[in-house]
Amino acid sequence: MLAAQLLGREVPKHDRGGPGNPLRNYYCAGDGKWLICTHIPGQRHWPQFCRALGIAELIDDPRFDSEAARGENAKALVALLDGVFAGKPRDEWLRIAREARLNFAPLNSVADLANDPQVLANDYLVDLDFPGLGTVKVPGFPIQFSETPARPRSAGPEVGEHTDAVLGDLLGLSAAEIEDLRGRELI
Repeated sequence: MLAAQLLGREVPKHDRGGPGNPLRNYYCAGDGKWLICTHIPGQRHWPQFCRALGIAELIDDPRFDSEAARGENAKALVALLDGVFAGKPRDEWLRIAREARLNFAPLNSVADLANDPQVLANDYLVDLDFPGLGTVKVPGFPIQFSETPARPRSAGPEVGEHTDAVLGDLLGLSAAEIEDLRGRELI
């Protein structure tokens, strides 16, 4: 987000298989959910990364044993890692990463936000009762105040719900004038 603000434009996703650091990339786990790993500098994390993923034989593989070698052979390494990550569900990889003290995180979709513990703990999404729909998660108030908590209190009005009040209370039309407008299908 900060990069987008500084650049004044969206930051495009990088080419997963292109040159660069395959240890700073996103991968699809075996359950179809995505995760991202961010290891910069990659060299310091390479042995630990390989051991945690069960590919310790790659630690000294000349195609991947240095930052430069991994960059030159990124396409092959990303393809190999795609296969490794496809072998377990995302939650299992996140557990493995925590235990190995690696930098992995879930790559959530917008739909995932409704159940994200941090989103819910910070009231970024809150429950609101909508007539005819029941309870719906909606964005919470963007700023938290300790003394005066703020949150959405009700659903927005239905189309035309406040027409009579606006025309009568704010514009001074009589009930007869409002009914005349309604009768002529102007409101």
